[in-house]
Amino acid sequence: MKLPYMTLLILVFAVAACTAPPDDLPRAQTTGATGDVVDSSDTVPIDPAKSSFTFTGYGPGKSHVGTFTDLSGELLLVGDSVVGARGVIQATSVKTDGERLENHLRSADFFDVATYPEITMESTSIVDGTLRGTLTFHGVTKEISFPVTTGPRTLSADTVISMKAFGVEYTGVNDEVRIQFSLSA
Repeated sequence: MKLPYMTLLILVFAVAACTAPPDDLPRAQTTGATGDVVDSSDTVPIDPAKSSFTFTGYGPGKSHVGTFTDLSGELLLVGDSVVGARGVIQATSVKTDGERLENHLRSADFFDVATYPEITMESTSIVDGTLRGTLTFHGVTKEISFPVTTGPRTLSADTVISMKAFGVEYTGVNDEVRIQFSLSA
């Protein structure tokens, strides 16, 4: 008789221990459609030494922070104001707190870098603090929108994205991943 109660108790603790991104972070919206790309005559390359891209994945009772060390792209400007961006991340450049996790993230379970070596983003607009554009990840291209902050030759965001929208599902891992980036020219 005690075994079912113990099993139920363990199940309740396991569910309660699952971590997820903070509820107050904005969730990126994705659709299957794609829009026109922003046209700007003034583009400047992203400075990798001044830029960063970080993600936080969540699982039962834990979270893992990772980054990509090989990112490139450009900011589209009108004067010093950012009106668009294009970026490419080499998925093989993923770094975390452990080599075993990095190799698992590179595998077909997650990024599948052998098949999809790049993650690309191209904005179609930045209006009233919202970036709209196309994100290609894991071989899936979706229109996406999320809040951003712009400054003179800078673009940053802190948002949450659904991995399932891009065909990535793994048992025991939360579908939502926190994305934080800061791009500077």
